Amino acid sequence: MHFALIAISVVGVILLVRQLYLQRQFTLLEVQKSRAVSDRTELADFINRYSSSIGYSHDTEEWMTQVAGFVESAMEARAVWIYRFNPEGKADLVAFSGRCPHIDSNTPRQARSLLRALSQDQLIPGEESGLISQILTPTSFYKEDFEACYGAGPVKSLIAVPMMIDSEHMGIICVLNRTGPTPFYSSEDVFLLESLSSQVALGLTFVQVYDELGRKQRIEQELQLAQSIQRSLLPLDPPAQDNYCIHADCRAAREVSGDFYDFIQVSENLMLAVIADATGKGVPACMLAAMCRSIVRTNAERFKEDLEGLMKEVNRKLFEDTDYAQFITLACLLIDSKDNTVEYA
Repeated sequence: MHFALIAISVVGVILLVRQLYLQRQFTLLEVQKSRAVSDRTELADFINRYSSSIGYSHDTEEWMTQVAGFVESAMEARAVWIYRFNPEGKADLVAFSGRCPHIDSNTPRQARSLLRALSQDQLIPGEESGLISQILTPTSFYKEDFEACYGAGPVKSLIAVPMMIDSEHMGIICVLNRTGPTPFYSSEDVFLLESLSSQVALGLTFVQVYDELGRKQRIEQELQLAQSIQRSLLPLDPPAQDNYCIHADCRAAREVSGDFYDFIQVSENLMLAVIADATGKGVPACMLAAMCRSIVRTNAERFKEDLEGLMKEVNRKLFEDTDYAQFITLACLLIDSKDNTVEYA
């Protein structure tokens, strides 16, 4: 009798522990899912605000400062620095947003050296030491808990990521101290900043065009850049599938246009095919198409079982960040290779 009661008690304890473990795992998964959705939303908001700002300011310094502010908001950062490498290989400060932490006699050596270097207008690879030399490399640099490594001070957490276009290391973005519930950044934040950096690198390319060329050359360069952007919007080849074939082609009526198509693999069996036509021609249509493509790609996995919801989200974002004269016609197909079905919206 006693043995049976003991056995029942042990089984009960095991079941209770297992239930608590499963509840904890479920909670962790919900937190991760919520964070992933939040990151996608932050990225989409940044892309929308950033894309809609392109070309509205003729002051390139003011425009880059605005972009740095977008990064500050998306990353919940205390301070953001954007550096661009010049032809001599030196990193010039092109934008800053936020508040740089104060340095005093109690500031640890590494934090003091870092903040003094970031306060300069130029950084020189090979001549900088310590953390700055690591920040200037073409790989992401991340210190989750700065104080644990270098002592208590004004620097809590640090991320620096390279800005790359076609394997060219154009510059770096450095963010300092998260302003949210915790001052520490995570590896998910590194991924988010890496995603934002590609958009900022595109902006730097526009800035270089405006800074280095005259009006006529600038127009030609903008068209070439827009053509490059449009080509980047189109997949090199349609995805190969076992049980059906896909063919696609796009020919612009002018140098550039707002037409694009895309194929997004949202899961092992589901692929989203998108075709769109932005109003107008030339650079404005191309940039509107780029913004639309970014919104679709950012939200495709989130709405993979709700095409109507995806279309509403794209429409909402475009409506918020474009004027009344701009619009885009878009259609999409959700292809299920397992069930051989197609959903259209």
